[in-house]
Amino acid sequence: AKFIEARFRFLIEENNVEAMLGLADLLYILKVREKYMGIDEITYRFFCRGRNLEEEAANEVYEEWISLYERAANKNVLEALLYLGRVYKKQNNYNKAKEYYEKAANLNNAEAAYKLACIIDDGCLLYAPTCGPVEFNEEEKQIIDKCVKLYFKAAYLGHTEAMSVISYCYEVGVGVEKDEQRSK
Repeated sequence: AKFIEARFRFLIEENNVEAMLGLADLLYILKVREKYMGIDEITYRFFCRGRNLEEEAANEVYEEWISLYERAANKNVLEALLYLGRVYKKQNNYNKAKEYYEKAANLNNAEAAYKLACIIDDGCLLYAPTCGPVEFNEEEKQIIDKCVKLYFKAAYLGHTEAMSVISYCYEVGVGVEKDEQRSK
């Protein structure tokens, strides 16, 4: 494992993005293995109650792990952009999550466009008409327009959930003209 780690580090010096992601994953795997080494299932159940060893391992290598993914993301590696979007969203750091999802969406990734629209809208504006007629202010209209564009992009790229959202938009007339035919 030390040889592989050294090889990854050498390749990273050569700006090899696969090595960045490979080393990040290797560090995590080695830390998990270190945590589990010598622990059988029964011991784990009784003495590690409530502890999540995978999460503890991730926390111990977090700084270098994230740093490697960010370096790869700076080179527009889609896997890194999506991963960091998920990590920051899970941490409720929506500005960072939006930043990475936006970069991935600009690379025509359907999942990123969909996730970005979900973060921007946060489910508040787009679905408001289900409670009855709603008047939106200018700022809300701009947010809805941006979200609908992102949902259209994701749908065009094949994202099925985005297709459902677009269908709903046509059904109730949010961000688009109401159109029963297109809503089907």
